[in-house]
Amino acid sequence: MSAMSLGVMARSLCGVLLFTAPVSGQVATVTDAERFAIDWTVERKGDCAWVTGYVSNRTDKAMTSVRLLIEELDESGQVAHTAVAFVSADLSASSRASFRTAVAGTGARYRVTVRSYNGVRSR
Repeated sequence: MSAMSLGVMARSLCGVLLFTAPVSGQVATVTDAERFAIDWTVERKGDCAWVTGYVSNRTDKAMTSVRLLIEELDESGQVAHTAVAFVSADLSASSRASFRTAVAGTGARYRVTVRSYNGVRSR
């Protein structure tokens, strides 16, 4: 089965290969402000844009494989493009780690949420 038949597109932006999924349909997201805090900015450089920031683990448990959903919103607030960013390291209790990912750069606004993560059980 080809990538196109799976509804996945790849494109190059700012020298980075991006994988984007179709915008239609709903995406399950984790928006638990008790567990995570996300601080981020958008850096625009010519035709390129980068979303960079930090994810903080507000719990007393370690979190691994943290993935973020970055949505570029058009002028009417509709999702125009999506990207997934991977947090650079596992998050030990009460720690933070950085992320940085290229985006299409055409958004009027952006929304960043935790898409998924794995919690580590206490011993």
